[in-house]
This record gives sequence, structure tokens and C-alpha cells, in this order.
Amino acid sequence: MTALRGAEIIFYPTAIGYTSDQKSADDIAYADSWNLVQRGHAIVNACYIASVNRVGFEPSLESEKGIEFWGSSFVADPLGQIVAEAAEDQEEILVCPVDRTAVEEIRNKIAFPFRDRRVDSYAEITELYLE
Repeated sequence: MTALRGAEIIFYPTAIGYTSDQKSADDIAYADSWNLVQRGHAIVNACYIASVNRVGFEPSLESEKGIEFWGSSFVADPLGQIVAEAAEDQEEILVCPVDRTAVEEIRNKIAFPFRDRRVDSYAEITELYLE
């Protein structure tokens, strides 16, 4: 709905990480899935996505284990390509230029993000969340 109302960049703040102090193959696949889903948001909304994620370790109150946040904040362009990415293990301010004209061009050229959407069928959803 944000993109339909003209957003050219959407920010997704997250706090996602591994639930133990050792990374398993499943944890790495989970991190890859998070990255892929965020990039998918850029594609289906034909806009830039800034996926911001925590870094560091937060211990659990019940045990010595906790969450190790995987960082890796990034900016993806409207085609889902990563144009800038932060580190996994330290806080950073990530700054990168974006080409806002690319948003309109991609929205007009690629059918599935916007051109062929039946926005008239969204009426009930937009009334519920936007009014």
C-alpha cells in the first residue's frame, strides 16, 4: 500500500538473528531467506528497500544463551539487486545514492509490480489500513 501511494523507498527495521551462540546450517539458511524476502519486497513494489537489522548479542534472561543479531543491513534497488550492505558484526551508518527515476521506469516497464495490478480490488484492504 505504501508503494501504491507513491513510496520510492521503504524502510524495514528488523531485529533478527540466531537464537544460540553457534551458527548452524539452518541458521545460515534463515539469514539467506530473510535477505531474499527483503529483496523480493523491492521487486514486487518496484522501489528501493532499506532493510535495517541489529548487530551484537543480547543474552536471554533465562540462560546464558541469547540472540546473536546478524546485522547485514542493506539497500536493494527496484530489481532486488543489493546496492550497499553493512557489516554483520559492527554498527555502521550505511549511506548510498539511489536513482529515484529508476523507480518510475521500472514500474512502467515490468508488468507484475504495478502496471497490471488490479488496484480496484484492494478497496477493502486500503479502507481498513489507510483510513
